[in-house]
Amino acid sequence: MVTSRQVKEMARNAGFELAGVTPALPSPDFACYRTWVDRGMAGQMGYLTDRRADVRSDPRNLLPSARSILCLGKLYNTRHPLSTEADPAEPWISRYAWRDDYHNVLREGMEMIVELLRETDAEFEYKICVDTAPLLERSYARAAGLGWIGKNTCLISQQQGSWFFLLVD
Repeated sequence: MVTSRQVKEMARNAGFELAGVTPALPSPDFACYRTWVDRGMAGQMGYLTDRRADVRSDPRNLLPSARSILCLGKLYNTRHPLSTEADPAEPWISRYAWRDDYHNVLREGMEMIVELLRETDAEFEYKICVDTAPLLERSYARAAGLGWIGKNTCLISQQQGSWFFLLVD
């Protein structure tokens, strides 16, 4: 059996700065999310209110065999110069867009972890979710010990801040 510590080490080797594991159970935050949606706070973001809204109530709605959720964080705060320090005539670009498409970068890292896990002869099903599946990523990341959710609604790591992409599997 693979331990949480081993999985976290695999995640570090795959390039993730944050890693944690939490049970694949309904998040207590779903009730707050549901109230937020019911109050019309999602505006025109139909993907938050359509048929997928209630799927967020339990990760096993996406993968019935799920027992654990691996939560990962990839830092996108780099040493590159800030857009505000560049030529004022040039457009400003968000830091997360300075590199390759983060969906691909995160998926490749997670696939590396899956391969490492398969080498341990562990049998498991998995689903990689890079903000493309109806899950409350921040809630699960917090439950996995990656940080806390601040007033800015971002997950904040005490050691590394809030400049993270989140991935759950």
